[in-house]
Amino acid sequence: MGSMNFLQKTLVNRFNPLRVPHQVLSLLKQANVEVQGAYLEIGAGLGYTASEIFDRYHPSRVVVTDFDPAQVENARKRAEHHYGEVPPEFEFQREDVTQLSFDAATFAFVLATYVFQLVENHWWQFARTPRAIEEIQRVLKPKGVFFFMGPFHKNHVQELFLSTGFTALASTRRAGIYQRG
Repeated sequence: MGSMNFLQKTLVNRFNPLRVPHQVLSLLKQANVEVQGAYLEIGAGLGYTASEIFDRYHPSRVVVTDFDPAQVENARKRAEHHYGEVPPEFEFQREDVTQLSFDAATFAFVLATYVFQLVENHWWQFARTPRAIEEIQRVLKPKGVFFFMGPFHKNHVQELFLSTGFTALASTRRAGIYQRG
């Protein structure tokens, strides 16, 4: 899995907090999905969306991950600043979405926004993303929900989830919410 360059990281950390949490919460509301139980965010960056989901739904466990260890540490610091101290429900760790360290059927909800293009060597490829999707499916509990948002390959991602027994709960041009059957 690739790391973001300085420009990508600057753009993600500056603009995603302004729009991504709002878009995620809006689509969750539209699909009538509530985040409960254990929640995993892959490629969380600074953790803005994880905080918004925690504040709105109060899941029992929030695991904030990113491939870049600096992003993980900055997300932890941001949460500490935002809440005064890191809530006991929060965990922060470096993870590679193609090789997640979690046991099978661990999470009730998994979120990945703007991640899959970084899994590939080039944004237009779709060679490593299927392995990442297998890992996400592995860590989801029965009836678990996966939320995807990204600029590329939305139809391919949807096809992989639907072909393995997931149901689409909501879909937009760049996002989809899928539930394990």
